[in-house]
Amino acid sequence: STTVNGAFDPTDDSVFTSSIVTVTLSIVCTNDIPVIDDATGSIAENSATGTSVVTLSGSDEDWDTIVYSIIWWNTWSRFAISGDEIIVSGPIDYETITGVVLQIAGRDGTDTWYATVTIAIINLNDNSPVLADSWVSVLETAAPGFVITSFDVLDEDGDTITYTILSGDIDAIFGFSGNAFIIVDDTNLDYETTTGYTLVIEADDGLFSVTGTLSVEVLDVTWACDPDPSVPLCDADGDGLTNAEEVILGTDGNDPDTDDDGEDDGDEDAGGSDP
Repeated sequence: STTVNGAFDPTDDSVFTSSIVTVTLSIVCTNDIPVIDDATGSIAENSATGTSVVTLSGSDEDWDTIVYSIIWWNTWSRFAISGDEIIVSGPIDYETITGVVLQIAGRDGTDTWYATVTIAIINLNDNSPVLADSWVSVLETAAPGFVITSFDVLDEDGDTITYTILSGDIDAIFGFSGNAFIIVDDTNLDYETTTGYTLVIEADDGLFSVTGTLSVEVLDVTWACDPDPSVPLCDADGDGLTNAEEVILGTDGNDPDTDDDGEDDGDEDAGGSDP
């Protein structure tokens, strides 16, 4: 810049001297701290190494290059820095961890700024359900809708499982309602005809399916008397009528021949006569 300096004689207003002085100012640049932003991102499990997850955003008023690094909370060691990108550097499994929080440092060569990056892991259907072979039993007197057992198949992805009987239900007795294995039709459920079934069951999660064997033992109604002969399905006196049926008919549940006519109550009822 240029400044005019002058001298003035108060006794003679015509006398005025001046000179021009040149002053040069130097502006000293000091380093400004870089600024980087907090960020969030997501990545699907099983993503390939090198896949970009988050692009970091930072600024430096001195136009210095910002060098980023992960300095904290990367204990899972599945992410790395490449330039201004956070990338996948190892196997990612949702069933192992559902997300991670990283602390990022951005350094311009002199000063450092810190930011937090939160990464969510996206769950994929990458696990097959697990269906073990099993055994159940059911009384031959079970009615339609009766729940024999319920399945709780392990699926690590938490997918909804659909169950299907593939084979073995030769008398069309069984079925599924959701995960409940039930009696659908009891017409042919008879111990004296068939004492058991071996079914092949499929569990399907929408992408993967597995099969297992379900053995169903049909129990004679007389088994219901053990250990309590007073339960309704028990035939305590062995006359072919359950305790519940004896109550309905008004016969003696502890006497096979209530009217002492030499014929069992069950036979009389089956023949249409009054026991």
